[in-house]
Amino acid sequence: MQAIIRGKFMEQTQRVNTKTGETTPVANIYSGSEVVKVIGFQCNADFGDEVSIPVSISQGNYGLYVRVQTDEKEV
Repeated sequence: MQAIIRGKFMEQTQRVNTKTGETTPVANIYSGSEVVKVIGFQCNADFGDEVSIPVSISQGNYGLYVRVQTDEKEV
């Protein structure tokens, strides 16, 4: 599923793959009454700035995964 997440930028974190040591950026976006973690998005905004991010949402073993959209398809 493709969507656009609109909300306020909270903080930039990262995930570390324990097997390879590779790091992936994660942006925490406050949208509605929840914080959405967008995997693969490096955000240079300041705390509280409004952002709009095209994402792809998929079902995983532990819930929904929200990743920044990497292809150029229209949302």
